[in-house]
Amino acid sequence: MGYNPVFCQFVSKGWVFGQLGLLFLLCGWLGWRRKDEEHGSRANEFRLCATTFGVAFLVWFGLACIPITTASYSLKKARVAALNDDAEAGLDHLNSACKAMPALSFDSGVLAQKGSFLLAQGESHVPEARYQNLLNLERDGYQHRAAELLENLIADGPHNPALDRELTRSLLRVAIDDFNAGNSAEARRRIRQVCVREPTAIQALFHLQLLALQGSHLEENRYCRETIASLYGNFQRREKKAVISAGWLMVAQGELEAGHTLAAAEAREKSRKP
Repeated sequence: MGYNPVFCQFVSKGWVFGQLGLLFLLCGWLGWRRKDEEHGSRANEFRLCATTFGVAFLVWFGLACIPITTASYSLKKARVAALNDDAEAGLDHLNSACKAMPALSFDSGVLAQKGSFLLAQGESHVPEARYQNLLNLERDGYQHRAAELLENLIADGPHNPALDRELTRSLLRVAIDDFNAGNSAEARRRIRQVCVREPTAIQALFHLQLLALQGSHLEENRYCRETIASLYGNFQRREKKAVISAGWLMVAQGELEAGHTLAAAEAREKSRKP
């Protein structure tokens, strides 16, 4: 379905333990009924349970395939319409695909294609079309103008959740470009704006901590490290230890610059075993 392990890690555990619990319950119940084996009732009930489970699984699988198949067919029709320069039909098919599978509306490519269809129909005032227009400017090298249009579009929001999520990602990308270009003031302003829009954005918090270290803002440095650790610490990601360790190292450097040698030594020690 397109979900990554970060989303599925807890869901998968629930399914596994749920199925194991059901299996143990069934085995225990059938074992408790072993005295009824002489009459054949236990074997009949076992066959009934197995048949019911098989039928239920087939029904569930069939129902799960319906929206996937419908969305795939609509996406193919939208692709054909785009090749034929039929923007109106393409947009209708794309909306049908998103209706069948709502998760598609959050896909960056689908959102960009919607904007392209709207621009082709002359509806440049629609938020999705405005977003695609700034992406076109960015692709053509007009980053400054694209950044202005992005902030104007954000100021006119909120929009639908899919577009707002994409706008936040674009704002973070622009902020990181500012950071890499040495424009610390604009980078800090935009990253703080990202953190307001999405308080759980690990990448934004990490860059904000870097900016706090550069600007000798020790309290903000500590706050970013604590927030990243609380958000990221419990996730099953291989790279999380490196991120949390880097956060402790930045705190250690900030504490050292502030003259807190003992706190710096403690933070550095914690960076070794995050």
